[in-house]
Parts: sequence; structure tokens; C-alpha cells
Amino acid sequence: MFQFPIHGFTQVVEISVARELFYLLGCGARRMTGESLYVFMAHGELGFYVSPKETENQLLANLAVDEGSWSGAIHRVTADGGEVARGVIVAESILKSEVYSKPFHEYVDFTAVLRCCVDKLVPDAQIAECNMFGRGSRDRHFCEEYTKVLEAWDLVNKDLRSARAALQDQISDPILKSDLSVDLGIVKEKLAAFPYLPRVDFV
Repeated sequence: MFQFPIHGFTQVVEISVARELFYLLGCGARRMTGESLYVFMAHGELGFYVSPKETENQLLANLAVDEGSWSGAIHRVTADGGEVARGVIVAESILKSEVYSKPFHEYVDFTAVLRCCVDKLVPDAQIAECNMFGRGSRDRHFCEEYTKVLEAWDLVNKDLRSARAALQDQISDPILKSDLSVDLGIVKEKLAAFPYLPRVDFV
């Protein structure tokens, strides 16, 4: 399961982590002019990449890509907190919000990434307006708002995932399959009616 940290002080997300998150959420993306990452509502016709010809695919955001020096940066690290070297299996690494960014990575804005997640998963979410001035104050306000929305979505998503797993057990478990009181046709219909559930936890 892809666990994306949304708590704690974070300013930026390493771009490969952001791209992996968008991919798992069912979004598409295209790198533009080296300094921008376009994020779209859905995958492209051929996969994650969205061609400029695919004009019907809704643009969620144009994220600025920057090296820079930042406090609070989400990276992928090994389970013991070390650098992820080439060849390390992704399943054996975790995402972690570290104190400082690294000079050899590229990053996108954390608040903008959260906004993309909200627009994708809960497009009708009510976000409170911000009456404060200054980018730092506004970012903190919207981070809190987006975090509330994603926490609520995550809770519902976990409940749905549990319900879906129970239905799948009825189909695959040999004991449950032999229970004549269970109509597998109805179970399969219920399973097919479940919405797409990206394998992402917001933690």
C-alpha cells in the first residue's frame, strides 16, 4: 500500500514521489519545458503520459518544478531511513517527510499536490476561504483544509475497502463458496458496483 504522509511540516514533495502518487490515483501527467509538471484528471490514452493532442482530459494543475532549498521535504527512503539506492525494491522502502530537501532532487509544492488529490478524489469538497495574507499563512490554512478532506476520504475508503474484501472472501473462500445461502451472482454484482479504490493511504 502506498502511504502518503500528510501530517507534519512539509513544504515540498520529491517529483518522482508526486508522480507515483498521481499515477496510483488514476491521474495523468506531462512534463513541460523542464520546469513544469502538468497533472490531468485521468490517465492518457497510452498510460500515465498525456499527449498534447488529448485536449478532452481535464487539467488539474500546472506544478512548478524546482531544485531549491526547502524545509520539510517528502522523499522515499529505506525502511531504516537511509538513501534509496538504485536497485532497491520499492516495497522495501517508505515515504518520509525529512527536515531538509536534497540538492540533487527536484521538487513540487506540497500544498499544490494535496489540492490535486482533493480535486481528483473529492471534487465537490467545500474548502474554507482564507482571509490571511502572506504565502506561508495561506499555505498552512489550505494544507489544513485539504488534510481534513483527505482524512475523511481515507476513512470512508478504508470502510469501503473492508466491505470489498469481505465480498471478495465470499467469492474466493472455499468454505463460504460452499454456503448455499450465499448467492454468488448477487455478490459479484455488488463487487462490480464498487467505485475505483486507489491503493493509497493518507497518513
